[in-house]
Amino acid sequence: MKILSRLGISAASVLTALALTVAVSPAATASAPSDVGTQAFYADCGFYPSGYRSGSTINGRTYTECQTVKYSIRHFMAIERSRWFGWEPVAGRDTTVYTQRSYATHLSYNCAGTGTHNFRLRTWGYIRDFNGLDYSTGNQYVSLGTQTC
Repeated sequence: MKILSRLGISAASVLTALALTVAVSPAATASAPSDVGTQAFYADCGFYPSGYRSGSTINGRTYTECQTVKYSIRHFMAIERSRWFGWEPVAGRDTTVYTQRSYATHLSYNCAGTGTHNFRLRTWGYIRDFNGLDYSTGNQYVSLGTQTC
């Protein structure tokens, strides 16, 4: 407390900052669908899913960047299309890299001749630090909209 007062910082402002950090962190690990471009799921990491169509190819990309090296960074990705019975995975990938601070994963699906469908990228990131602690984004969804292939 003496250090805080010397710096001109009140204990209430520190507690408010801690409460905001705690309030924000669980949202990053929620598994509810979202169409966000960036998710923080580890204190010094960012998670960046994106998707697009080029010609008859549906593309998905997931990128994780951390400020420090991690024991492992894992990406799971799936391209899914909407069908009458729900979402159908048409392509998938599950990859891991070790002792890196960033990692990019790409997935593509040739949709030529499949008709018109609503596509989405479903992806999640997973970090393991050198203390054995695990962190996950939960499922993140990037809508690619209706595509006629």
